[in-house]
Amino acid sequence: MSATRIAAWVISLGIAVSLFHCSKLREDLESPTDITVKVHPAGWKDSTSANFHGTYLKAHKFDLSTCVSCHGINYSGGTSGVSCFQCHRSYPHGSGWKDSTATGFHGRFIRASGWDMIQCRACHGVSYDGGRTAVSCLTCHQKPNGPENCTTCHGGANAAPPRDLDGNTASTVPGVGAHQSHLLGSSLTSPIACSECHNVPSTVYEPGHIDNSGRARVIFNGPLGTQSTASGSFVPHPSYALDSLTCSNTFCHGNWKLEKSTSLYPFAYADSAMSGNNSSPLWIGTSQAACGSCHGLPPTGHFPTTLANCARCHTGVIDFNGNIIDSTKHINGKVDVFDMEYSF
Repeated sequence: MSATRIAAWVISLGIAVSLFHCSKLREDLESPTDITVKVHPAGWKDSTSANFHGTYLKAHKFDLSTCVSCHGINYSGGTSGVSCFQCHRSYPHGSGWKDSTATGFHGRFIRASGWDMIQCRACHGVSYDGGRTAVSCLTCHQKPNGPENCTTCHGGANAAPPRDLDGNTASTVPGVGAHQSHLLGSSLTSPIACSECHNVPSTVYEPGHIDNSGRARVIFNGPLGTQSTASGSFVPHPSYALDSLTCSNTFCHGNWKLEKSTSLYPFAYADSAMSGNNSSPLWIGTSQAACGSCHGLPPTGHFPTTLANCARCHTGVIDFNGNIIDSTKHINGKVDVFDMEYSF
């Protein structure tokens, strides 16, 4: 056999062997029987394990760059097909997480999650002081209870709007309305407690505090709005209408009655009883408590007189110009006559 034929035979044999092995390799790849890819060690998802991924990330200063290669740039699955958000609703945190002007601000995420901050505790600790991340939420949220302080979601210094849950500050918005007019008091009356119109929770997640309505429940607990008069026989039943945004039947806006038969000063009566106007003020109004809106000047059933003469009998409450001079003695559930207070 010539050298040329021998070389050709060797080449043909090599090609046949290569084709056989390539065919076998392709067959194995297309028809796997038991292929399991393991990247993470055992205990990777077990928070009690030494191999827990949270512990690993903490040791590497929470560098998530290695996670991106398999789980995708947004951690939603990537080539692995396994989303980090199957377990973590908000982590890894996206860009703008700490920037209140950014779309990805964590406050927006919390609002969209129905104000669920409990999920944050898994990493930052029950008290939000760092937990396994060693990153404390209290660095920014410095008020009592940290992120769970009332003012985190609504209100300012006195935990009432403005701001409302949507960040509104205008009194023309129902979530803001006349909150501050009531809580700060005015020249007409002393400050009114939140509990007068709401059940005030002791904790954020107390049943009845947060629901899906986005509205606060108005529950007139009293004692001022529900103050009974006419020796206890006239009992107001306050209510708040969501459609018209008005309060109705509250003592403080004129739902009261004084009877001549039980009065120490029957000379002041022009009828058998005096009564207020039972006004239904608009919650988002700006001048709903103007003098004369809750009761006439003088009240219905009172003998005729002028505003300037009120000071003759209601000494210490009003001056001869018709100005309230002691707001603690006005709209307080008592009748003030000759500088003495009496029950209605």
